[in-house]
Amino acid sequence: MDKIAVVFPGVGYNTDRPLLYYSWKLFQQAGYEIVKVDYADLPEDMTENQWKMSMGINQVIDQTHAQLKNIDFKKYKKVAFISKSVGTVAAAEYAKTMEMEDVLQVYFTPLLQTFLYTQPNQGIVFHGDKDQFVPTLNVQSECDKQHLELFVTKNANHSLEVGDAIKDLHTMQMVLMDIKLQAI
Repeated sequence: MDKIAVVFPGVGYNTDRPLLYYSWKLFQQAGYEIVKVDYADLPEDMTENQWKMSMGINQVIDQTHAQLKNIDFKKYKKVAFISKSVGTVAAAEYAKTMEMEDVLQVYFTPLLQTFLYTQPNQGIVFHGDKDQFVPTLNVQSECDKQHLELFVTKNANHSLEVGDAIKDLHTMQMVLMDIKLQAI
């Protein structure tokens, strides 16, 4: 295969949850090899404490580098990173640190720390305007600065869900269509 997609989960949002699962399936159907990063032994309740969050992010970044160290990304014609929440920080940091150009980044509900590493014109961002961790105005501002395409889902939380199964399925369908149009 000459295309690879790496999936970076969130803390409580693994690669089998809807946003990540259907996204990596979409890339797989488009001929991408799929690699899933997995995190272990992160601080408990890291989303409730800034110090624990900082420690957890550092661990996620370290674990990401360890798990991807044997992949020669230069041999692929197309590289995509699909990430969620804390995984968006790791995906952005890895691409920037490894000086990877032309990586397609799909960021689901990024944290503010993600934008310390994002690269201009290198990704699309999905955010819910009721995200309890990151205010929409901050995400809009950062996306504008970095020229990142932003898709905001009205009344959606950090999982891009509104609490109504039918509406959530419709959101998922729209997200997948946006990814397919913008990325694949």
